[in-house]
Amino acid sequence: MAHLIPPHYPTGTSPGEVLMFQALASAPASWVVLHSLHIPEHVRQIEGEADFVVLIPSLGVLCIEVKAHLSADFRAGAWYLGSNPAPDYRGPFRQAEEAARSIRNKVAETYPDASRLLFWPVVVFTHCVPSIGATTGDEKLMLSGRGVRHTSLPVAISTAARKLAPSYSLQKMHVFLNSSGEGP
Repeated sequence: MAHLIPPHYPTGTSPGEVLMFQALASAPASWVVLHSLHIPEHVRQIEGEADFVVLIPSLGVLCIEVKAHLSADFRAGAWYLGSNPAPDYRGPFRQAEEAARSIRNKVAETYPDASRLLFWPVVVFTHCVPSIGATTGDEKLMLSGRGVRHTSLPVAISTAARKLAPSYSLQKMHVFLNSSGEGP
């Protein structure tokens, strides 16, 4: 079982994050899963939050943005999530990328040798398979729908990340990210 921080999800956690928390709990014991990591120095805004940050020894760091909407459509350069009719031009993939970059920047200040480590932004749609009218180039960073709930998420992540990641010890980063309780 993965090392989950915190060890339980709080009341009021979104249904998608509950599914991810449960799926990631079955990851190997060497994995460290940080849920709802506060990012006080965000690249785009004053502060931010990463739904999940997963430290995977010898593979890298996964920054996961979870979307539990029943529908997700990408059209005319914008995302339409759930019943909200307003277009989201930033979208979940930029959200995940900005969180990953924010964490990487902070970690690299303290551990310059971490610059060769893969920080992999991923979006997980837990309750739908998004409709993507035209290719966005982001599909490689996406897990969605039934597969998230019915396959071994840790195995899927490991298989994909092994193809991309350099080897690196994540022990120092785990201590650093968890030391203040506030993240990077």
